[in-house]
Amino acid sequence: MKKLILYTIGFTSFLCCVNNKKEDSQKSWREQKTVVEAITIPSISKVKNGVKFINTGPRGGSYINSDSTEIRYTIFRVQIVNDTIIPLNLELNFPETTIELLPDSSILLNISIIPDSLTPDNIQNNLNFGVIGIEEFFESELSERYMLKTSIPPKEQHIVYIGIKFVSELDNGTTRSILFINGQDIVAPFLPQKSIKINNKNPEILDLVYGIGVDPPNNYNLIPCGKIKY
Repeated sequence: MKKLILYTIGFTSFLCCVNNKKEDSQKSWREQKTVVEAITIPSISKVKNGVKFINTGPRGGSYINSDSTEIRYTIFRVQIVNDTIIPLNLELNFPETTIELLPDSSILLNISIIPDSLTPDNIQNNLNFGVIGIEEFFESELSERYMLKTSIPPKEQHIVYIGIKFVSELDNGTTRSILFINGQDIVAPFLPQKSIKINNKNPEILDLVYGIGVDPPNNYNLIPCGKIKY
C-alpha cells in the first residue's frame, strides 16, 4: 500500500513537471513569435503610409504681359503631411526648361515653386489661394523658383504652392495636377499613366512625381520632381 501511494505521488509529480514544461514551451513559442512578427514588420511601409499629400486646385486665370501677349496660368496647393514619428527631408526640383505634354507636344508649360514671400501664412481657399504678385513672379527670372529643400517635423506639414504658366496658346481645357510618391496607388483619372521608371533601390528614399493633365485625359505628362528622405 505504501509503495502504491509513493508511486501515485511520483507519477503525479511527473505529470505536473511535463505540463509545466509544455506550458513553458508554449509560452516561449508565443513570445518568440511575437518578437519575430515585430521584427519582420517593414518600417518602410509605416513611414510611407505616414506621408500624406493633399492636392488642391486649380486656381488661376490669365494676364497680359509686357509683350501684349495673354498668358494663362494655374496655381495648385499641396499639403505634405508628416504623420510619422521622425523628421522627413523634402527635396523638390522641377525642370528649368519648358515641358511638353503628351501626346500633343505643342502644349508647352513651365512649372515653378511659388516663394513663401508671396504665399499666405494660413490656408485660404479664395482667389489664387491668397497668393499675391503672381503676374510679376511669372515674368521674373528667379532661379530658386524651381527648387525647394526643407525638413518636415513629425506630426507637422509643409505647404507648397505650385504655379504653372502656359508658354503656348491654349484655347480651352481644364488643368489638373497631383504630387505623389512614385508607385503609390493614386486616384487620378486625368493621368493615363500612374508611374514612371526610376532606378532607385534605396528603401529610405521615396521618389516624387508630379502628374499634369490638360483637357484630361487627352494631354498629360509625368515629371520626376524630387524625393523624400528619412
